[in-house]
Amino acid sequence: MSKVYFCSFALAFLFFELSNVDAKLSISQMKSIAKPWSQKCASKIGTSQELLEAHRRGEFPEDQTLMCYLLCNAKMAKIIDKNDQIDLATVKQQLDIMAEQPDVERMMTAFKTCADKMTATDPCRLAYEYSQCYYDMDPEIYMFS
Repeated sequence: MSKVYFCSFALAFLFFELSNVDAKLSISQMKSIAKPWSQKCASKIGTSQELLEAHRRGEFPEDQTLMCYLLCNAKMAKIIDKNDQIDLATVKQQLDIMAEQPDVERMMTAFKTCADKMTATDPCRLAYEYSQCYYDMDPEIYMFS
């Protein structure tokens, strides 16, 4: 994954930690942070604009490129770890630092519910099924569209 995006995320994290401000990010602000990841992943995977537009409309065509695009996003967001496993502990830790508490609870409910439903072993399919489940549970909090 790109060191630039990781450094940007780390700098944002440090800014919030070092400023001693209790400000947390809204869902809209978190989506804005995720946009560069989505653009990077679309470029890296070679995801077509047509497929991205369908995905933005909440469509999840069963397409390998889309599946791997979602894996790339999930790895950028640290939802799926380097061993291609869903990492709820890291997700919770990040959300506790960055998100407003009601949103943390709402998002973690979706994360946990979907993690419990996953049976896919292929990393791209896992990310696809997980993303689709998450979107179906609460499209307003879905980050990768």
